[in-house]
Amino acid sequence: PAAQPRLDPRDCPGQQNWTEGEQEILECRARGRPRPRLECSKDGDPQNSQNSQNSRDSLPVGIPQRARRAQAGIYRCRAWNELGTAESSVTLWVHREFGGILGFLGFFGDFGVFGILGGF
Repeated sequence: PAAQPRLDPRDCPGQQNWTEGEQEILECRARGRPRPRLECSKDGDPQNSQNSQNSRDSLPVGIPQRARRAQAGIYRCRAWNELGTAESSVTLWVHREFGGILGFLGFFGDFGVFGILGGF
């Protein structure tokens, strides 16, 4: 049977966490019949949608890409077919990874500099 588009939280989580430099995927899947089209645009700007190939803020859904901090933000995901439209917000966080012992030493190195400059 025909059905309007639907964006459920389990298929399009409202909070997504990426690690900077890693291959990540924007997770969002729409349900409906006929199969809905889906696009997500940063800050709700249609010019930043996945169809805007020249946009730096373009973020295709379901396609692996290297995470950059500039991609962090709020995305408006919109699914549509002949029967209607559904929308959902996705907040994308891009975190820097403190890797292994180097990250651990870097963390304490920052405190060492702070301690010297702070008069400790």
